[in-house]
Amino acid sequence: MERLLEIIIYFANELSKKKQIDEFDIKLLLNKGYTKSEISVALSWIFEKLEEGKSTLFQNLTAENKSFRYLHISEKELFTREGWQELNNLYSLGIISLEILELFIDRAMMLGLRNIDDLQVKKFISSLLFGSSQGFLGQSNNDIIN
Repeated sequence: MERLLEIIIYFANELSKKKQIDEFDIKLLLNKGYTKSEISVALSWIFEKLEEGKSTLFQNLTAENKSFRYLHISEKELFTREGWQELNNLYSLGIISLEILELFIDRAMMLGLRNIDDLQVKKFISSLLFGSSQGFLGQSNNDIIN
């Protein structure tokens, strides 16, 4: 699931450069070891979310009054620098909403976690986005969302 998120991040970054979908370098992804199937699933997910109109996907790229979340002193202990950058990147690209970002921080605070890195961020967000039965640290997503 994290691989799908990485592909979506790639596409979001390409779109942020004002590229069209037909300009994406799919060969680059294939050379990095992603399969055609993974690329296809990621693109399908993007199109599905955009068609549903329920996604913040890519909206934050052009938002004029984009909010930025500063961490409280105790929240700063939750993340490594890379982990916080990854979470902010996902929000800035519009892949996750501010609500999901806040949910992540709240859950991590309640669990007393520390030093959440970029891989852990991707794992949690992937589980939320792609409906895995296992979420953050093995909790079910129903427990996370509610």
